[in-house]
Amino acid sequence: MTDAEKEELTEYDSNGKMRNRMDVIKERLIINPEIKLRICPTGLSYSEFRALRQMPNLPKIVDLPSVTLKTLRDKILLLLNNDLDYHIHKWETIKNNIQRVAEYKNWSLDIN
Repeated sequence: MTDAEKEELTEYDSNGKMRNRMDVIKERLIINPEIKLRICPTGLSYSEFRALRQMPNLPKIVDLPSVTLKTLRDKILLLLNNDLDYHIHKWETIKNNIQRVAEYKNWSLDIN
C-alpha cells in the first residue's frame, strides 16, 4: 500500500479511533467481511486491487482501464504462468516416477 493509499484509506469511527484499513477496503469494495485480506509487499496496491475488483465479467480488452491491463500483464498473468509451470513440472515428475517404477517391476504402460 502506498503512502497516498494509506492516507486515502484512513477513516475514524464515531469515537475518534482510526478504523482498520482492511475493514475500510472491504466496505468500499463491497467485500464479504468474513474474507481475510492481507498486506504483502509483492501483492497488489489498493488501486490495482480496486481496478481488478471492479472489472466486469467477460470484459472487452478495449474497455479496460490502463491500470487493470498493467496489473493483469505484470502481476496476475505472470503469477498464473509461474503457478502453471510449477504444476506442470510437478506432474511430469510424478509421471517419470511412475514410469521408473513400472520399468523396475517390468510392467508395460500404455502411454499416448
